[in-house]
Amino acid sequence: MNLMELKKSLSENKLDKLYIFTGEEVAVMDIYINKISKLFNGNVVHAETLSAVVSRLKSKSLIFSDKSLFIIRDDKEVTSAEKIWDSLKKGTFQKDNTIMLVYNNLDKRGKFYKSFIDHIVTFEPLATEVLLKYVNKDLKLSKTKAEYLIHICQNNYNKLLLEMDKVKCLASNKHISDEQAFDLCVKGNAFYIPPEGEIFDLLNAILQNNIDETYKQLQMFVKRGDSPLAIMSLLHNNLKAILQVQCMQGRKEIGQATGLQYYQIKNTYPFINLYSNEELIRMIKINRFCEKAIKQTGLIDTDMILDFMLVKIF
Repeated sequence: MNLMELKKSLSENKLDKLYIFTGEEVAVMDIYINKISKLFNGNVVHAETLSAVVSRLKSKSLIFSDKSLFIIRDDKEVTSAEKIWDSLKKGTFQKDNTIMLVYNNLDKRGKFYKSFIDHIVTFEPLATEVLLKYVNKDLKLSKTKAEYLIHICQNNYNKLLLEMDKVKCLASNKHISDEQAFDLCVKGNAFYIPPEGEIFDLLNAILQNNIDETYKQLQMFVKRGDSPLAIMSLLHNNLKAILQVQCMQGRKEIGQATGLQYYQIKNTYPFINLYSNEELIRMIKINRFCEKAIKQTGLIDTDMILDFMLVKIF
């Protein structure tokens, strides 16, 4: 089940007997957990394990006499309890109740994932365009500054909320604008920048034209289960910034001419002249093609998109 299918079923007030949620975008996941909890006509119970739920289903407790929505987080026993899988999928295990299994991460190669694929909803980082709308609802920031926040949060809405709160609190405390508060946060290193070994290592390897390091980081990227859309969004914006600065070399007022902020211009310096302008334009076009292949046409599978893109680039 994909997110759009889940959204459609909830808008029609249709609830299933079984939900399995996974993914790093926990803020969006929590929104849908709350939606289902509100739509559910019965008790909402947070249980530690499915085993605990079994004992409650068998008991005649007055507290749980009505149907219940059982929310269970990171119960690894279920992923190996093959004997109950069929009854879970059919709904006979839970009877009149609903079971929601929530996992931080699930192995897509595992038997459990393949068996429950129709019930699993994966909450991946949202597209930059979507997150920009969320930022604009709460903060009055320029597009470039809003995109910077989104990128350092790796398109993770949960992380983005935390960084946005820093700007809001500072603006309120000092009675200044959101733009001024943002600049103070950047100057004071208030925003959390992910350490090495995360998504920016892969980005930097590509921008440095380092093929060996790129494929080394790609293996780690896949192992972590990071979102291809997140790296593609970062790559597009960085390639565009590098191209703009590279074309303006030797000229004054680069920021005024390009619309880039100082920190964006400064971030391009290690990558200037590693690719020609023509190569940068070609890479931007390849990246855009791959982004459309996932979001619009479905031409290329998400699991293969980065391999395809990097072969085309290098």
